[in-house]
Amino acid sequence: MKTIVENDSIGYYINYLSMNDYKYIIKAKDKMLSNWGKATGKTHIQLIACKTEKERATILKDLYNDKSFGYVNWYTIPHENDKIIKLSYRYSYTIRNDWTRCF
Repeated sequence: MKTIVENDSIGYYINYLSMNDYKYIIKAKDKMLSNWGKATGKTHIQLIACKTEKERATILKDLYNDKSFGYVNWYTIPHENDKIIKLSYRYSYTIRNDWTRCF
């Protein structure tokens, strides 16, 4: 999977996604990556960028059925950028722009 950024300036990358036709960000608590490595003492969040509703629906279905992910939610870009940016204050995160089942 292609990673856009790990624990960096999230606002810059959300704007980058918006300018490149991404419409949605899916947020999923990654149980496996939480509390170790760069996420020591923190919850790790996977942020998955999507361009279409079909792509978003496919990824959401996968995440809901995958027991290694906890709380799953999604946001629209750029309308909910502030909510997405606030994630960087409390969590370790990775922004990805692909998910294997969609491509």
